[in-house]
Amino acid sequence: MSQVKALQGDGQDAMARQFQAVDTKTSNCIFIKTTLDHPDELVTKLLNDVLDTGKTKARFILKIFPVLGTCRAVEDKIEKLVEELVSVYFADRALGTFATIYKVRCNSLSRDVILPTVGKAVYRACPTSKVDLANPDHVISVDVLNKFACISIMKDFNRLRKYNLQELAKSAEVSEGGDVCSHPDVQQNEVDKNATNSDQEDSKCQQTELVTNAAV
Repeated sequence: MSQVKALQGDGQDAMARQFQAVDTKTSNCIFIKTTLDHPDELVTKLLNDVLDTGKTKARFILKIFPVLGTCRAVEDKIEKLVEELVSVYFADRALGTFATIYKVRCNSLSRDVILPTVGKAVYRACPTSKVDLANPDHVISVDVLNKFACISIMKDFNRLRKYNLQELAKSAEVSEGGDVCSHPDVQQNEVDKNATNSDQEDSKCQQTELVTNAAV
C-alpha cells in the first residue's frame, strides 16, 4: 500500500471517521462533515468554553456554525429543508422570536429570494413565531456554497457574539477586567463586493469559518 493510500485510508475507514473535511471550492471556508446527530450541541459547548476561558484554541478560525442540513441552492429546496428542520428542532419547544441571516459564495442567489423563502417556511412550521432583529431567541442561517445551501439554527446568537470565536475571547477578557460587555444586534442583508452576506464586517476578515454538519 502506498503512503498516500495509507494516509487516506480505505472506504470503510472513511465511513467510520467522526469528522471529515469536505472541499467547498470556496475560499476562507472549511466544511466538516460529522456523524454526530446534534452538531449544534457540540458547537454551543465549544463556544461556551471560549467564553468561559477566554481562549479560542483555534488561531485561524473566525466563526463556527452548526449546519443541521444541506440541500441544493434553489428556492424550493431551501424552503422545504428549512420547514423540515424547524418542525423537528422546535417539536418540543417554542421557537419564540427569530432572525434570518445569510451569506452567498460563488452563487447568484439573492436576498430577495432567500429571506422570503425562509420566512414562509418558518411561519408554516411555527405560525406563532415573530421576527426580532435586535435580540432574537433563535437565528436561522442560510450559507450558500456554490450549488449547495447549508442551514443552521442557532440560539443565544448575541450572547455568543454571533458565534465568533475571536469576539467571544475578547469579551471574556473584558469581563474579567470588570467592564460591561455589550452585545451587538443581529445585522441583516448587506452586500459585499465578493460575497453577498448579512454581516459585512466578517467578509473583510481573512480567517476561516468552520461549519459542522450531520449529513451531506
